[in-house]
Amino acid sequence: MSSASEEAQTGAHRLPRKRKRAIISCTECHRRKQKCDLLYPCCSCIKRGKQPLCYYEGDELEDLPRRNSSPHPDNTRETNTLSGMIHLNPLSEVQSEPSREQDHTLLISNLGYSATNSHNTLGIFRKIETCDSYSPISLGAAEISRNIQSGLNQKYKDLVRQLPSRNYIDILLQTFFYDVNWQYDVIDEITFQEQLEAWGNVSYSALRRGPYDLSADTRVFPALLFEVLAQALLYQPPAGDERLEPLKYAAEMTFHDLGIEFSEAGATILAMLGKRDVTMVTVQAGLLRASFLKSSGHVVEAWHALGSAVRDAQEIGLHTRKISLEQSSHSPETEVRALWDKEMRSRMWLVLHMWDLHMAVVLGRPIATDLRRDTFALPGDALERRKGIGPTRRTENDPPTPFAVILAGYHVAYQYLSKVHKMETDGARIEDYSTVHDVHAAILENVHLLPSWCHLEDPDLKFDKTPGCHWLPAAREGLSSLIYFVLLALHRPYIFSVAKSRTQALKAALMILRSQARLFQQSEPRHYMVFNLVYASFDAIVLIAAIYILYPSENGEYLEDSLRSIEWGTDRLGTMGKYNKMAKSAHGVVLALYNRLTHRLASPLATDQSASRRLSFPAPTPITIPFPRNDIFANSADISNSVPLDFNFTTFAPLHPIHDLFYQNLSSVPTINASGLAFQNEVATDSTADGWHFEGTYPDGSFWSLMNYFNH
Repeated sequence: MSSASEEAQTGAHRLPRKRKRAIISCTECHRRKQKCDLLYPCCSCIKRGKQPLCYYEGDELEDLPRRNSSPHPDNTRETNTLSGMIHLNPLSEVQSEPSREQDHTLLISNLGYSATNSHNTLGIFRKIETCDSYSPISLGAAEISRNIQSGLNQKYKDLVRQLPSRNYIDILLQTFFYDVNWQYDVIDEITFQEQLEAWGNVSYSALRRGPYDLSADTRVFPALLFEVLAQALLYQPPAGDERLEPLKYAAEMTFHDLGIEFSEAGATILAMLGKRDVTMVTVQAGLLRASFLKSSGHVVEAWHALGSAVRDAQEIGLHTRKISLEQSSHSPETEVRALWDKEMRSRMWLVLHMWDLHMAVVLGRPIATDLRRDTFALPGDALERRKGIGPTRRTENDPPTPFAVILAGYHVAYQYLSKVHKMETDGARIEDYSTVHDVHAAILENVHLLPSWCHLEDPDLKFDKTPGCHWLPAAREGLSSLIYFVLLALHRPYIFSVAKSRTQALKAALMILRSQARLFQQSEPRHYMVFNLVYASFDAIVLIAAIYILYPSENGEYLEDSLRSIEWGTDRLGTMGKYNKMAKSAHGVVLALYNRLTHRLASPLATDQSASRRLSFPAPTPITIPFPRNDIFANSADISNSVPLDFNFTTFAPLHPIHDLFYQNLSSVPTINASGLAFQNEVATDSTADGWHFEGTYPDGSFWSLMNYFNH
């Protein structure tokens, strides 16, 4: 067969050749198989910093529109990318050569480098720039504006439309700065009012252009405003303020419901704006969000919100001395503002640190912050801010400020919570007990150094009626509760192994309940929604009951006071339970524990609250605990009403009642056929209940498991 015929035959069976598609994207986008906007340089290459690799094959390059010649009237081109619609500022609107600060911004926002770390890549670039002539990092590419997703502008506008009108805002701000802000003192009223004024001056046209057309503080301010208003709504009286009734848009809607919506709107704005331009306002909004969640009974979510606020604070360097405050001028007014900004930043980190320590110890969670004296300067005890005057040290003769109370609490006791947490996480080893002794002695010594106006016993009341100090009596009781909580937490890990710690923890718990009783007497029903009156009382009651249930023949001299304090504390929780779901849940648990305790002590179930309590105990009554032989309780066949001799209580983990209540869904369910103590304000219970059964996801072998196996 001839070659020609072979070729003809082969060609007859050859598949038709596919027409080669023309490559119209740039070579880099074609290699990465991603969409190209056909500009030069294209959006994808700019975003990835690959402008030198952006070119087109053939002669198409000359016909491509340049990045600096957009046909749109606003000289801006919108391009679809994997992350949605982004807006690109053309070169004609920015410098053809990126500035040094623009390069730094790109490294911070696009690559995530910290602006406060001098040892990362950004820090190295800064050091190079001081030694040599500057050459731009980004190779002359166009600056990418603050890229926002398609629809973000509209969503932002929809959220800020939920803000009430200014007259309602002013009413709620009065409540916030009178009833709420003194508890944290991290929002300066003068600065806040200036920010509110700036937000009120934002034009509709600026709002239409989106949040990234606003300054960083102004764009996130609505989130802070929402959280402030939500806090104020928690403090509305049960009957409500008639002036605020128009804010409710549905029948049977409460101010708490409205507060939930406002707080969620603030959280949505924070999440929508992201973490690229974190400011002090972002941190303030995050802390108030955590506080609102905590008061609403969402403790797990509050802990995570606090962690987010801590990370935001670290992002802008609040945990270090390296605080750069930009000043556009050196006028006295600007310098005063800068000094107060620095003061408030230090205060914010201290408050975040104290919150983090407290929640870590209360909930048994890890600590996310530290406060190293070599890298952080504690804020001073300054007078209340006045316009035009910088931070001025307060003297003993000057009226106290809310932050003076916070600072006193840190110096007296809170600084030791990190040691308490470490001992607990290390397993409460006996070899570490010397630390307990040292910290206990240090706290008691520090208590004696408190100024007279905040003495825990017999304080000087000279400032209580001073204008602007209406908060002082409540703050004093709060300080007392917190100091004694640290002592309780210090000894709590050892209550199952060291008798001395049982006594010291018991005494601290009694002091907490006394302070809480005085604070409750000062409070009104509108204060019952917040967490302050629930957490400390619940922890103290559970610890007292646990000590007397497990060691009934110890600390007899405190028994009458303990039973009375438990009854009064339970009564308070029952009263607050009508307004506060946390208090209602805690009330059921402590009611069940009291039922266990009275059976354990074989005390008459007297209804006369003033009746004397018998301090003698009946003969031991065996209590069978049907656990498997391999369980931790297998070492003891019974538990009697005497001090346990053959039972190893050290196997118990330290008590964390608040953690169990929220993380392990601790609750109590009444059983039948007996009567219990009648409290003045009862929740709905079965009056014929024989006892209470604890339910939850707590592990077998926990304190709550043991309580369920007590026979009555």
